[in-house]
Amino acid sequence: MTGADVRLDGDATVALLATVLRDQPKLPRALCAGDQDTFDCTDGAQVQRAVALCGVCPELERCTTWAAGQRQLVGVVAGKYYRHKEWK
Repeated sequence: MTGADVRLDGDATVALLATVLRDQPKLPRALCAGDQDTFDCTDGAQVQRAVALCGVCPELERCTTWAAGQRQLVGVVAGKYYRHKEWK
């Protein structure tokens, strides 16, 4: 069975989304909010831009604290670049 074969009813879908979103930080002033393409990057220049934005972000301290408790990060998070499949 592949992911495409799985069918969830409404309650199961809501439960799955709640589980996924539960661990997301609440950082309303974060410069990355709504700009995931800038931070989910692999290009060197784009990574540098994202890291620079993190450096001036008003939520950097809270983001860094949240990131420290995560096992899997991808892209630029809290001013650090994590390659795909790079685990803590």
